[in-house]
Amino acid sequence: MEIKKDTINGLKHTYQVAVAPELIEMRVKTRILETGKNAKIPGFRPGKVPFQILQKRYEGTVRPEVIRLVIDATYRQILADKKLRSVGQPQITVDSYEENQELVCTYEFEVLPEINDVDIKKKVKIEKLKAAVDKKSIDETIARVVNVNKTTKALIKERAAKKGDVVFVDFEGRTKKGPISGGSGKNVQLEIGSGYFIPGFEDQIVGMKKGQDKKIDVKFPDDYSSSDLAGLDATFDCTLQDIHESITPEINDEFCEKVGFKNREDFEKAVEEQLQVENDKMSFMISKRDVLDALEDEKFDLPTTLVESELTEIMPKEAASSKKDDKDSETNKKKTKKEQEEEDNMRVIAERRVRLGLLLADIGNKNKIEVTNKELHKAMIEQASRYPGEEQKVMDYFAKNTDAQQTLRAPIFEDKVIKLIIEQATVTEKEVSQADLEKAVKKITEAEA
Repeated sequence: MEIKKDTINGLKHTYQVAVAPELIEMRVKTRILETGKNAKIPGFRPGKVPFQILQKRYEGTVRPEVIRLVIDATYRQILADKKLRSVGQPQITVDSYEENQELVCTYEFEVLPEINDVDIKKKVKIEKLKAAVDKKSIDETIARVVNVNKTTKALIKERAAKKGDVVFVDFEGRTKKGPISGGSGKNVQLEIGSGYFIPGFEDQIVGMKKGQDKKIDVKFPDDYSSSDLAGLDATFDCTLQDIHESITPEINDEFCEKVGFKNREDFEKAVEEQLQVENDKMSFMISKRDVLDALEDEKFDLPTTLVESELTEIMPKEAASSKKDDKDSETNKKKTKKEQEEEDNMRVIAERRVRLGLLLADIGNKNKIEVTNKELHKAMIEQASRYPGEEQKVMDYFAKNTDAQQTLRAPIFEDKVIKLIIEQATVTEKEVSQADLEKAVKKITEAEA
């Protein structure tokens, strides 16, 4: 390989390279012999076919294959010799090639930037929020567990339905457009006051008696999930089939054992520990945001390839599609002021993400941070648990798909780097209430949205 010309412009590298014809012809010959080793050609035993005959039969398919392999190998050799880390796929142009002549190619690609070490203790200052679990949260969590385990029993003495009862109703709904698709049911179980049905429906069940018919008039919310029904008035013809009394279990040792604990004290301790884990996660989320904000002004060149790719990912689908498909079209050139402002804003976000991604990767690599197989396997199990009944299929998918594994590996790696930075940063701790911690997290998530 001979480098005829090289040009470096920032992160963009261009190399024109010539490969000697002797190397290509040797590889073509070797590949022809390999291909024809077991060829069955009339008049010749396998492995005894003259080279000239094999060459005539196979060179037409072998030579292009060898040229592709040589081009790829030459690119890898450039990176190795120059000690470069490329970004994305190179743009390769074959400048000239003829049989028994040198192959001349031009390679254009971007490389990862050199990133200076960051004085983390000086650069990153964090106010770490700490919140103990309050009694109210423990009680609310236990109440939710109790609610899930409620039972019902038929009324001993008939009476009208009231809030908290579990009723069984038949209903058929209609609007001015006609019957509501999916708006009917037979013997449907409903807890009055649960908010399961549209607003106003359950309130009008109150006072009905077993066997009673009633027309219930309601209005679908303006933001209802089905746009065909949003804001429409509706009438439901209802029949109350039965009324059951809701039985809330007593939180005694028997109940605690039923939900997996020895007694109430053990139950409350487990709930507190789990809620503390959630609080610690929220605290880490806030600290992570502080770390990223502190590092976002680090200066180094950004690969255009990565920025454009990230920009396409985060831009609204229609705008991204237009940007990708009509890159050089008149339509794309004549953006409205609003469209241009939106793209400029998205570009700032894309550049921040790329900058922070490269910086975290650099810090992680320099500190030899790795994602262990155990950590990856745990993440795979967590993903699989979201698909009840198909857990094994999900696990098999990740096991066979390295790209899918990377989607799990990347956030684990990032969080491990962030934790390392927090350990090295200047940190002050601040005790806050659980409510204030939740407000701080809400503020971050709303800003990101």
